[in-house]
Amino acid sequence: MRRRRLRAERRPSPATPVLPLVNIAFLLLVFFLLAGRLADPAPFPVTLPTAMTAADRQGDAAGSAATVATAHIAADGTVAWNGEAMPSVAAIAVPATLRTLRIEADRASPAGLSLELIEHARAAGVATVHLVTSPVGAEEGR
Repeated sequence: MRRRRLRAERRPSPATPVLPLVNIAFLLLVFFLLAGRLADPAPFPVTLPTAMTAADRQGDAAGSAATVATAHIAADGTVAWNGEAMPSVAAIAVPATLRTLRIEADRASPAGLSLELIEHARAAGVATVHLVTSPVGAEEGR
């Protein structure tokens, strides 16, 4: 009888909840993986270029149409200014209010033509020139 009483008096100890500890450990692991340094820092300060999305481009052009222009250069060297074909870069009349020029040049277009267009725009007082590119692996053409 005595044994039965001892067994009856013993209460099972409550199990320690381990699952919340495992959850916290995994959350900390994920946090440190994401927050940690994945690459060595640059040996000197670098100012990275900025990029605009198509939505930024449309919003910027709608808000300030007089200060933004787009030039297109085809593979054969044909130049268009805001959708209008031009005989040459020198024939482009850059307005005095123009502050930003976007150049959309075909990858097979002559690089010298893009440089000539940039120099022409800078001489006219354009402050910013964006060379529009597509990301690596994007579909060719539009």
